[in-house]
Amino acid sequence: MKRLIVGVGAVVGLIAVAVVAVAAYVFITAGSGEASVPISAPTLAMPQAPSSETATPVLEDEYGDMVDEGVVEEEYEETEDDEDAEMADGETGEEDEDVAMEATETSATTMLFRIAAGESEVRFLVGEVLDGDDKLVVGTTDQVAGDILIDFENPAASQLGQIRTNVRTLRTDSSNRDRAVRSFVLESGRDQFEFAEFDVVELVGLPDSVVVGDVVDFHIEGTLMLKGIAAPVTFDATVTIVSESRIEGSAVGSVRHDAYDLRIPDARGRVTAVDDVVVLEIDFVAPAVTE
Repeated sequence: MKRLIVGVGAVVGLIAVAVVAVAAYVFITAGSGEASVPISAPTLAMPQAPSSETATPVLEDEYGDMVDEGVVEEEYEETEDDEDAEMADGETGEEDEDVAMEATETSATTMLFRIAAGESEVRFLVGEVLDGDDKLVVGTTDQVAGDILIDFENPAASQLGQIRTNVRTLRTDSSNRDRAVRSFVLESGRDQFEFAEFDVVELVGLPDSVVVGDVVDFHIEGTLMLKGIAAPVTFDATVTIVSESRIEGSAVGSVRHDAYDLRIPDARGRVTAVDDVVVLEIDFVAPAVTE
């Protein structure tokens, strides 16, 4: 009997040590949940209109070279050929000016907007069974960044830059769950997995033109990089052109957690089931870039 008691005690002790070790591992690998750097994403550039300044006429360059070489004297009389050349240059200058004005007008129809972290939100939603009850788990963060370039006259030429989210800063209604997410699920406590990055492949269903006040529905096909794994994702998006200096929008898509090899901890037997599909959402505000 004494040996049995000692044996049971040893097993209980080992279990206790294992539990403490797992808890310590989670605490250490989860980190604080604070961002290591301010959120940012690769920026898009506004298209630049060509300069209205024209290059020095070739005639002057050739003449200058001839003067330097002593072939001709610096003073000369204007000939009919020179007058014809000046007239041709004048006509070319007018054409160049027209091209520059047209390019400027075209660029004025294109506006660059940048997602404002703090005013925007990224969410994940997934169903689970916790203590025998169905529960919808929602994780949120406002640490999201990205650029949107809108061509009002030709929306098909619009661009959506990389959308980057700091998944380390995601928060649910449970700090224990948050630590598990950072440690086991997303492994975002590790610096190399701190960010999720969405890169666009194609914008589908854009209208022929847009103006202030329009609400535009379209699809975004792209690739989401999470935990170093890339998988295709399609978002259904809506963008409202609030003004020339501000747009607002939202998008929703979904992924399977096995696509990213996400390990869902059972929380010591309390979580008995988790949905295969995770819903991803974003609500954003993007002011115009004026610099």
